[in-house]
Amino acid sequence: MLGDRDYTWFIDPLGDGRTNELIGKELIEHVEESECRLQLCGDGEERSLWECPDHDFLKRFERTAKPCQFHYAVYVREGRFGKIRLWEFHKRPPKVHRVKGRLTISCP
Repeated sequence: MLGDRDYTWFIDPLGDGRTNELIGKELIEHVEESECRLQLCGDGEERSLWECPDHDFLKRFERTAKPCQFHYAVYVREGRFGKIRLWEFHKRPPKVHRVKGRLTISCP
């Protein structure tokens, strides 16, 4: 999926203290310091993010956070100096239906 490129993954708790606490507890087992304060993102906004050790960690975190309805956003940086951008590809795409020549989209 990710090919030969080097990616760095981040989680933004979106200001939710409960999510921030969960991220801190999950990451303490992997690395000592992974909080990245005020990172400039590709949209020009500065965000306090948590750096993930790898994509597998992110998948494990999502399995824990989704059923409990934690609020967070996932960001990614390609290479060492790429822009940090929102990662929305992990969400299910909307279903597309064709009804008598018209195209309708239903969101999950």
